[in-house]
Amino acid sequence: MTLTVLAGHREYYDILGITPRANPDEIKSAWRKVSREKHPDKNKGDPNAEELYAKINRAYHVLSDKEKRRIYDQKGEEGVQKHEANQEAGGGGMNPFDMFFGGGRRQENKGPDLRIKMPVTLEDIYNGKEVTMFMTKQMICPHCRGTGADDPDDMKTCPVCNGQGHVTKKQQIMMGFFQQVQVTCDNCEGKGTTYNTKCHVCGAAKVIEQGVDELSVFIEKGIKHGQKMTFSGVGNEYADKAASDVHFEIVEVPHPVFTRKDNDLHMKMNLTLHQALLGFSKKVKHLDGRILTIESDKVVQPGQILKVEGEGMPLHEYSSQHGDLYIEYVVNIPKKFTEEQMSLLKTFFMGK
Repeated sequence: MTLTVLAGHREYYDILGITPRANPDEIKSAWRKVSREKHPDKNKGDPNAEELYAKINRAYHVLSDKEKRRIYDQKGEEGVQKHEANQEAGGGGMNPFDMFFGGGRRQENKGPDLRIKMPVTLEDIYNGKEVTMFMTKQMICPHCRGTGADDPDDMKTCPVCNGQGHVTKKQQIMMGFFQQVQVTCDNCEGKGTTYNTKCHVCGAAKVIEQGVDELSVFIEKGIKHGQKMTFSGVGNEYADKAASDVHFEIVEVPHPVFTRKDNDLHMKMNLTLHQALLGFSKKVKHLDGRILTIESDKVVQPGQILKVEGEGMPLHEYSSQHGDLYIEYVVNIPKKFTEEQMSLLKTFFMGK
């Protein structure tokens, strides 16, 4: 039997002049260079210029998308087209017959979600901040690109299923009756391709367990404790399905001065007896670094609360609006007084 050499689906890489192990920056750089050189405006005498330029852009469109590149490396353009068709079908509403036969929107086959608790300071929630996260996760093998083959040119069409990934078998259902069923090809494990030499990096596992990825997460102003942020397709990577989603759960770190209650801030301010009776002027450093001046020329009662409007937390998704700041006065009464102080207090309170 004649075997067809697939060359690891190399066409798009060849169009851009890169190897299958090129990283995203190399892919983008190559696309910019080739698209400038092969632009139809610069090759007006070439009748195939438009077609080539379209292929260049298609190659970049596929290889710059992590999921489409994974599929292309294993199944070529045909596999990518099926993936795109499935996405369109899944996002385009529900088949009316599904209402009667228990169907629904087509679910994408992807890995289990990752959930990560993310400690965030009250300052970052108040001001908003972009945070760089480094995640250790399972990643597609950078050498074989998820094919399992040590050399992409070593990949061949499976001789058993002829690249279909499945074979048809007869199955007896009762005496004298048979039916034809499709089963996964044992020779290629449903991939449609085979290879002679296993990848020396992953041992044909197609993934590596301790890959490190960098992810930029923006902490939105006013986001609340326990709120989740979802990033699709940036979690663990798989050779046979889409990468998992990552859910970051906000964990608000306790602050030494302020306590948050919904959109309001609360704090305690210590006063001496002198300050409580005769007045005071004190400074409070806010979460954005501003200095608030809190002052009074009246007697302040222990436990009295001052409301400062508009100095609370920004409202999530309406960050120009703020809650309020509540300051509870804590009056520190001395445990002991001198005889002279006691005499003055008696004169003041008892008129003696």
